[in-house]
Amino acid sequence: AFDLRGCSYVQIKGFEIRAASITTENASYCSIDNVRIHAIDRCFSSRQSIYGRTKGIELGGCDNIISGSDIGYFEGIGINLSGQRNRVVNCHIHDGNLEASYASLIWAAGSQHLISHCTVTRSARTCISGVFSRSVIEYCDISHANCLTKDSGIIYLFNHDFDNTDIHHNWLHDNKSPHLSFGFYMDAWTSGVNLYRNVVWNIPHHGLHLNRPLQRTLIYNNTFLRSGDADSAVFLLDDMYGTQMINNIFSDGKLVKWGEDCLVSHNLLGVDGGFEDADHG
Repeated sequence: AFDLRGCSYVQIKGFEIRAASITTENASYCSIDNVRIHAIDRCFSSRQSIYGRTKGIELGGCDNIISGSDIGYFEGIGINLSGQRNRVVNCHIHDGNLEASYASLIWAAGSQHLISHCTVTRSARTCISGVFSRSVIEYCDISHANCLTKDSGIIYLFNHDFDNTDIHHNWLHDNKSPHLSFGFYMDAWTSGVNLYRNVVWNIPHHGLHLNRPLQRTLIYNNTFLRSGDADSAVFLLDDMYGTQMINNIFSDGKLVKWGEDCLVSHNLLGVDGGFEDADHG
């Protein structure tokens, strides 16, 4: 619908788009606001990769923003972040990855991005994933992952140094897989993530799952309800150097197979956190 490759200072506002997309690859200071984009990639040709047939909305380049928008009903990726300092703010991203590939509703690469105040829900697999750095995911309602698959998290991070990425003040809830379903899932060879002040609930397997080796990760002041145990399994090397687990609440779980390199302190395990009317929020 809109090809902004190489453009600067372009504003797109108030459009309803179907079966088409937007790209800001190599663009800068462009804004996309109050648009509704459905069926981005209704395409049934051969798949581009294991991450989906098409790239979804390409928010690339630098210093671009999509805000106040509704993106839904797509085959692969919803929003594909790349470049630097791009922002996804106050958007509703939903009902995606209908082909049940490794695509996610938001896929991020690059650095210094912001995902804030978004509702990200109903994904065939994971809701947010990618290989990015020095970015922030904050104040989002992220839910209903694994509607068509198993063995994934609502947020899935893997094989990358995320270089001091902050994930804070989010709600993660309702992973729909009955088997190997996680809230935060950090796979082996992951490092540089700070998880704090998030609330996680209704996860059948593990609210927090970390595969080792995993380094320089700080997990502070998170709350887990109806989310089972926190588990850390050895994938290759038993290494949790620089990882800290402090002041978290696991209302109905415990720490399982935790590495000796991890500093563990002041966590409440298997204890009611004092929730008031938890069933109704």
